[in-house]
This record gives sequence, structure tokens and C-alpha cells, in this order.
Amino acid sequence: LQLDNLLPRHLNGTININNLQIATAKEIIPFDTIQLTAKDSANQQYLTLSGLFGSLDASGNYDYTKISSSIQSLVQYHLQPDTIKTKTLADSSHQTLQLAASLKWPVSFQKIAPDLSMPQPFLLQMHLNSDSNLLTAQWKLPVIKYGDLKIDSLNGNIKINSDSLLSDIVLQRLYYPKFPLRKTSLHIAAAKGIVNGDILLLDRKQRPGFQLGATFSMLGDQKYSLQLHQNLLLNKQHWNVPADNIIKIDNGKLNEADLVLKNGNQQLAVTSQPRQGSDVPDIQVKINDFKLANITGFISSDTLLADGLLQANATIKNWEQSPLINADVSIDSLKLENIAVGNLTLQAKNNTASSYNINLGLKGS
Repeated sequence: LQLDNLLPRHLNGTININNLQIATAKEIIPFDTIQLTAKDSANQQYLTLSGLFGSLDASGNYDYTKISSSIQSLVQYHLQPDTIKTKTLADSSHQTLQLAASLKWPVSFQKIAPDLSMPQPFLLQMHLNSDSNLLTAQWKLPVIKYGDLKIDSLNGNIKINSDSLLSDIVLQRLYYPKFPLRKTSLHIAAAKGIVNGDILLLDRKQRPGFQLGATFSMLGDQKYSLQLHQNLLLNKQHWNVPADNIIKIDNGKLNEADLVLKNGNQQLAVTSQPRQGSDVPDIQVKINDFKLANITGFISSDTLLADGLLQANATIKNWEQSPLINADVSIDSLKLENIAVGNLTLQAKNNTASSYNINLGLKGS
């Protein structure tokens, strides 16, 4: 251990960890040397880490104590509406950073966690220039396995500048016996306090099977709104989403809800009903003829996890303090993994916060 200078932008020193060992109940496991080297010259800071978990190289004119706050400021700027008077993109810390990392799960760790393996390293590249309000990053996780779960190629990127924040994450394949996933992508765009997000899942023929998009708006003064996009797709079936659907939240309390989704006879609805003497409305949830296979059919393998026809009618009052629930739920022709179970019914009601009446019934097929 040799640390000549710990001052920001002038970090100098070397840390070597040799003969590292971890003792288990059965054996002592030796590990590779870990080395951290830092130096500065001509307004440049250099840092190198190598050893047990891979390698990392960072260079630039940066203050290592303020890197995270600079990145947070860039992100936060695009999550704030223009109505906020204190909103600013100025960053006086003057950070420039180039970072490249190749991180791995050590083979020797398999003795400690035999179910976890990462045959190829996780790769990360990042560039930060706070004076230009610029941050770009790309990452790639080729393969990771944990027991029966296997993720095959997870890639992502983010770009932030003065105008917007853009990010894409793509999963090529997830293997799991009960719910495998094929290519799945997530796109996020944020600017002026408005965040648009879209998720798309493809089927085995690379056709859209599930798609959901939403706009989340930060309105200031702890007010928010959520609107679903009109491209809703459930198990390859298009759903009707009204353009004026909305959920509004004011100071942590639901202020308004008007969300009604339809596909033929199927309907999902969440609406608000004014409550006399209160600025917080009651919540009404209605579900008619909803096929569980809309969800389970696309994420299941050859055997459906669940199927049946869902009906529900529920009212939630006083939910912001001590919720009072009156719900009537049924699933007709319920099947679990293609095994007929029957008709399931549930009635739930509570007149006080500490007392619930629940009736659950199941009639065989």
C-alpha cells in the first residue's frame, strides 16, 4: 500500500492485494492479485484496476469524489419540467472522463457459488464531459447463467446531452423452463420532465407479440401523470386504448384515473369516482372476460402456466389512509399448466382497517 496523494484530480498511489484467500467450511480458496494504480500529470488523472474481477481503465480531468453527482445532475435535468425555477444544467465541477471496463466472475468463485457462471466478461465503455453536458455509455453482457436461468446477450446504451436522455436495452434471449423470453427491447426517451418508455417482446419468428408503451410526466409541485400509448399488444392481440387515458397523482395521492382498455368482449378498467368531503377519489376496478392467456400465453413455453377467464369488480375507498376494499373476483375454467382446476371465486371486504372478510371458493371442473 502506497498512497502519495488522495486529493481530487491528483490521486497518486498503488494498492496491491496479494495472497488473497477465502476460507470455506471445507477448504481454503486462493485468488489472484488485485492491483489499483493511480497517477496524474498535466491536468490528467489515470486510474487502472486489474486482477480478480477483471480490469478497469479511467482517464481524464475528473474529480473522483464528484463523478456520481455530475452524472446524477445530467439525468435529473431531463426529469424535471421547465416550470421548475431552480432547474439548471450548469455543472461547475468540469468533469471529463473516459472509462473502459472488462469485468468477470472469477472461475475460482465457482467453488463458492457453483450455480453462477459468466463465461465471457461484462464490457462497459463510458464518456463524460460535464462542460458539454454529454454522457454516453455502452455495455454488453454476453452470457450469464444461474442454475436453470440463462441470459444470452444483454446489451444497452445511454446518451445524454443538452436536449434529451435516450436509452435502449436489448435482451436477445432468456432461457428458463417456466417462462422463456425471446428478443426483448426497452426504449426510453426523456426531456423536459416527460419520460416515454416502450417495451417490445418478439416471438420465435421475430414478430411482435407483446408491446406496451407509456408516457410519465413530472408536472412539478409533486404532481405526476401517466398515459398509456395506443400501441398496446397482448399475446399478439391489439387492444383499444383511448387517446385521453390518464392517471394523475398529486402529492403522492391519486387525483384522477380514467383508463379503459378493450379487446372485443374483454375489458380492463381503472377509474376514479369523486368522494364527498374529500379531495381523494375512490378507485373502481372492473375486469370483464379477460383471458389469462393474454399474459401467460406469450411468456410460457409449450405449456401454459395459467389460463382462464377473469372477472373482477372492486371498489377501494379511503385508500390513502386505511383502505376499505369491496371486491368480487372470479376465474372461470381455470387451468394451471394445462391441468383443469375449475372455477375460482373470491369475495373480499373490510369495514375497518384491521378486519377483513374473505371468502374463497373452488368448484372442480
